[in-house]
Parts: sequence; C-alpha cells; structure tokens
Amino acid sequence: MYDVGQILYTVLTEKQIVIPVKVVEQVIVKTLDGEKTDYKLQLPNKKNQKVRLDKFTNLYEDIESVENYLTNNAKSAIEKMIKDANALNVQFFGEEDKIDACNIEPISDTINHDKNQDSIKIELENGQKANIKIQNIDQFVETQAIEETQKKT
Repeated sequence: MYDVGQILYTVLTEKQIVIPVKVVEQVIVKTLDGEKTDYKLQLPNKKNQKVRLDKFTNLYEDIESVENYLTNNAKSAIEKMIKDANALNVQFFGEEDKIDACNIEPISDTINHDKNQDSIKIELENGQKANIKIQNIDQFVETQAIEETQKKT
C-alpha cells in the first residue's frame, strides 16, 4: 500500500492545516488467519514523533489530491451558505434569487420559522441545530448598515 520513505499528506481539520508525514515503518504480521500490514508515520516536529497510520482519518499520496479535497469541501460549504441565504430570503421576503448558475436548489427544510415566534431554527452542517432570535438578526443587520454608512462618510 505505502512504501517506507514515502511522503503522505494529511488535513488536520480542527486546526485547518495540511501537514506532510513520512512513512517510517512497515510491520507485516502473518498469522493463521491471514496477513496484516501496519504503518508508522513520522510527524514533522522536533521530537520526530511516530504515530500509527490508523490515527489519521484522511491521508493523501500527493498534494494535488489534498487540493482537490479542500476545494470540493470549500465549494460544498459555499453552496450550502448560498442555499441557506436563499431559503432565508424566501422565508422572510417571499422572493427567490435565481441561483441556477451554481446548480443549487434552495432547501427551505433546514430553516424553520413560525411567524408567531421570535426565533428561527437552523440545522448546521454538522447536524447541530441552532436557534436564532429574530431580534438578533435585526440588530446585526442594523449594526452592519450603520458601520457601512460610517465607512462611506
């Protein structure tokens, strides 16, 4: 699968960084049940720390693969933001922007709002649900408008 000495790349999503790791050990265990191969990777730190391969969730053999992965994730996140903005537009203003250029269909099921309540519920990308008070949105929009006006003068 991997060669000793090979450089791999991993994305540490919690720190938002890409780091190279080096395959420094290959251990093959043969038993009556079969053969199992394990690898140890060296981290790029002063301790020359070795970590088992199974501690990493996403490894890539070349930097182009990392770039493709990150680009696709960024594109998905942008598309979701656009869908959510369009759903808010429909929900509060009754208008729908044409977003066909991005091949995005609005999804209003992630945003629930009862006109008699003072908050909306939004399902976040990680599955968590957030309650946003309408007055907070109004205050944010007003603050942004005031700041923009002050910048222009």
